[in-house]
Formats: sequence, structure tokens, C-alpha cells
Amino acid sequence: MRNIFNYFLIIVFSVLILFSCRKPEEKVEKSVEINTAIVRREMAAPVISAFGSIVYKAKADVYPTSTSNVKALFADKGMSVCRGDLLALLDDVKLQVQLRQADSDVQSKKALVALAKAQFDEGCQNARKTILSIDRIQCAVDQKQKEFDNLKRIYNNKLKLHVIGGLSDEELQSIKMNMDSAGNSLEQALLELRTARIGFSDSDISAAGYTVPAEKSEYENLLIQINTATLKAQLDAARAELEAAQSQMDNIKLYLEETRIKSPIDGIVAERYVDIGEKADAETRLFTLFSTESVYVSVTVNAQRFNEISEGSAATVRLGNASHNGVVEQVSPYADAKTGGRTLRIAVDNKDKTLIPGLFAEVSITVGEKQLRLSVPKEAVLHKQDDYSDASLFLIREGHAFLKNVTVDFVTDSRVFLKDGLKEGDAVAVSRLGHLSDGCEVEVR
Repeated sequence: MRNIFNYFLIIVFSVLILFSCRKPEEKVEKSVEINTAIVRREMAAPVISAFGSIVYKAKADVYPTSTSNVKALFADKGMSVCRGDLLALLDDVKLQVQLRQADSDVQSKKALVALAKAQFDEGCQNARKTILSIDRIQCAVDQKQKEFDNLKRIYNNKLKLHVIGGLSDEELQSIKMNMDSAGNSLEQALLELRTARIGFSDSDISAAGYTVPAEKSEYENLLIQINTATLKAQLDAARAELEAAQSQMDNIKLYLEETRIKSPIDGIVAERYVDIGEKADAETRLFTLFSTESVYVSVTVNAQRFNEISEGSAATVRLGNASHNGVVEQVSPYADAKTGGRTLRIAVDNKDKTLIPGLFAEVSITVGEKQLRLSVPKEAVLHKQDDYSDASLFLIREGHAFLKNVTVDFVTDSRVFLKDGLKEGDAVAVSRLGHLSDGCEVEVR
């Protein structure tokens, strides 16, 4: 009996030991596999991101300069054209007739100018000849004056000799006749000189309103100018008539060229208003063109950040995979009463014509200077749609993910730049964020 009792105690004791050694079951959670990125500093300038509509920067309405019929059309609505491309032809028959008449008039006026020029040149030559003739006559007068003075001196000496009986009356009379003859010759030379100097004297220069020059060449040129004034006026009149005729012909040529209707800008034909055969005058609009070489992007910016933007701020416009540089050119002076936003226009070069007016594009406006800033990949940040005011991310430490609120400074295409919340070198989750919770265990791939 005692052995049975001992055996029972041994069995009970073994069962107690077995239950005391058994551990309670633990619930095991599986870790989340993720990818991470390292928080880094990089040079960047703050930007404001928004969406804007593309609008044309320039518009051109094309009108003819004269009345005529449309002869041919080379452009239609929706076509892309370049500056100088032919859009249409107007009938030019009447202008061709006028051009031939104008050309004939020009040739006639050229002949009149040539005639007047020849007469003027001849007048200048005659004036020079007259001046040379005056010089020659003056030399003759000087010579005759010397001869007369010499004979007069001889006569006076002989007269004294005649008084004392040293010379006969006949001899004295002969000397006097020679002197009188020389005097007459001198008078004739002086008369010829006075005649030659008509229009070529100092008094003529003064009468024409000029001061008598001291230099001989200037003096002679002024005499030529005075004595050819009428011929010069005739030449000037002929040249003026030629210029008027030439101007008239140039105008007709211009009107002829303007019958070739050309595009004044690079752009798109927005509308064509005429057909072949229709009559068009200066008030008939033929085409409307929109410029596509450069465009505006119209953007509305929240009033809270509008003060950061000024005219001249750099901007980037993205449409699809294409990126264009632009600059803020126009800032609205007032805010929208409903939204509180203000509108600005960004001028963008569009030489490749990929920015089509009417489409929407993403815009980034630079509002500060480049400096080193903390940044993380865009996919690491949790936020509401287009709103980073309450942003957060998962900071990875020692195999666990911790939800961390951060203050966003600005956002670019691929990066989010932070004001605070992290430090350089921190690791953040960039994948499977929807599977993470604060404090959960993670495994970095």
C-alpha cells in the first residue's frame, strides 16, 4: 500500500514540474520589408509649385493695304507658319500698270536731272573762265597803267626842257600824243575790266549776303557759287522732281509687295476669313495669327506666398517630359475676391512649339537663393493631395519605423526640402508606406 502511494506522489510531482517549465505562448509579428533613403543636404533654391494655363503672348490680325480681289490662298486655320511665309496673293494687274507709268516718269525725270546737271557744270566752267579772264584783263590794265605812267613822266620831263628851249614844239607834241594814246588804251582796258567784273566783284559778294573772303581760292569759289545760283536751283528742282517720282514708284512697288500677304509672326493660323475671288480692302481682316515662338503661362498663386514672388523671378514650366525656362514678367496688382489668389504671367520661350495655348502645365517659380538644404525623396513623404502643410514620414532606426512629423520648406520634381524634423544621415522609408505603423518592425532590403 505504501509503495502505491509513493508511486502516485512521483507521478503528481512530475506533472507539476512539466507544467512549471512550459512557457506561455507568444504572439510573433512578421517584419515589413522596405527600401530606405538617406537624408542629405544639397544645393537648392526654394520654389513655389503650381499649375497654370498656356496662353499666347502675341496676336496678329492681317489686313491688306489696298483694295483688290483674293487671287490665291496658301494658309488655312490650324496651320503653323513662320514669319515671312506667304499666306495669300491679291490681284495686282492695276498696280503693274501703275508701276510701268511710274517707271517711265522716273526715266523722264532722270533725263531732266542730267540736263540740269550739264547746264550747271557748264555754268561753273564759264564762271571759272570769267575769273581767269578778269585776271588776264587785270594784268593788261596793270601793264598799260605802267606804260601810261612812264610816258606821263617822260612828258613832264620834256615839258620842263621845252620851257627852257631845250625841246621843240613838234617833239613835245609827239611825246604828248604817245602819252594820250597810252591813256586811251588804259581807259579801254579799265572799261573792259569793269565789264568783266559785273557779277564777280566784292560788291556782288556783299549784295549776296556774304563776307568777302581774304583767301583767293575761297573768294573764287564763292564767286562761282553766286554766278551759278540759278543753275543750281534748277538742278535742285530737277532732283526733287526725280526724288518724288522715285518715291511714287517705290510706293507702288511696296503696294505690289503687299499684295503678297505674309505672316508677320511665327505662330498658328487661328482663323481665315476670306475665300479666293472675294474682294478685300483695308478694313477686311484676312487672317488672325497667334504667336507660338514665345507664350505666357498664367498661374494663380495663394496670397500667403505671393509676396515671395516678384517680376523677374526665374521659373520652370513642364509639360509632359519637356521642360522650359521662363521668367515672371507680369504680376497682377489685385487678388481674386473668391479665392484670395493672385495671378501672374510667366514668359516662356517656345521655339520648339511644344507649348500649345490652351493646355495646362506644371510651374515651379524660384523665390530664393541656392543654399545647402535637407532633402528627402518625394516618395518618402506622406501628405494630402497638393498639400504639404501636415506632412510626415517614417524614420528608420534599429530595425523599427517611427512616424515623424516634418515641416516642408518647398517641393521640386523629385525631392522634398525640409525646414526641420530630421538631420543629415537619417534613414527614411521610401516604399510600402501604407504597410507601416509607428514603432513597427522593418527589414531593409
